[in-house]
Amino acid sequence: MEVVGWIVLAIIVVALLSAWRPTGKHSAAASFSKSKELRRLSRELATSPFDQGGDIVTNLLQGAKKKDQALSGLLDLCQSDPNVSQVMQKHGVQRADLEHLYQQLIAGGAGQWVAGHFVAASSLVFGQTLDYALGNLRTGKASLVEVAARLSDYFERGEVGPISD
Repeated sequence: MEVVGWIVLAIIVVALLSAWRPTGKHSAAASFSKSKELRRLSRELATSPFDQGGDIVTNLLQGAKKKDQALSGLLDLCQSDPNVSQVMQKHGVQRADLEHLYQQLIAGGAGQWVAGHFVAASSLVFGQTLDYALGNLRTGKASLVEVAARLSDYFERGEVGPISD
């Protein structure tokens, strides 16, 4: 009888999972795919030509092309996300503004790995972090270094949701 009970339970679980459809804007598969692509792009963006061995000049030239392609892919990822698009509209920014923000964040100290995130890249791809960066930098509420530090803390602490100061 106990085996029959487990079989019935398994059938119910399979039926429920088959009928389940994500109700949010993003499915778990889309979220996983976004994370996987972000990791790939982040690795490319964070790669230093000095880490690759061989001829430094060749590494610099090839690395610049790969970084440009990775940055373009990162911006595509941003623009394809409904939450990020909404934040972009809220702040009146375009793709070129995101690219400029990425460069600013690198200069401000966010060009580092923290808890599995290349902070400058991850900060653009999530609506909450992008909203924080744009809101604080455009209004002058915080300096570039302060924003980069807060974003690093956000990822280091594993925070989710809107960022408080």
